Amino acid sequence: MTTKISATEILKYLYKEVSEEEKRKFEEKLKNDAQFQEEFYSFLHLKKELDGLEKAPSEKSIQKILDFSKSFDLKKSIK
Repeated sequence: MTTKISATEILKYLYKEVSEEEKRKFEEKLKNDAQFQEEFYSFLHLKKELDGLEKAPSEKSIQKILDFSKSFDLKKSIK
């Protein structure tokens, strides 16, 4: 019996959002289906690439935040 696993299910597995039963079925398919293994490892590679990206705000965003914060007079808000 062949079980079709969707891209959404692969992502749920990679982000540990599956039940123990779903995990067991997924890993069984992964163990026995070479084509599925290729698809899974493609997703795994992409996840690792995305996880490795630097996540920081742009200089423009930082400047907008600083400019906005300067618009408040702290002395007036304390009184």
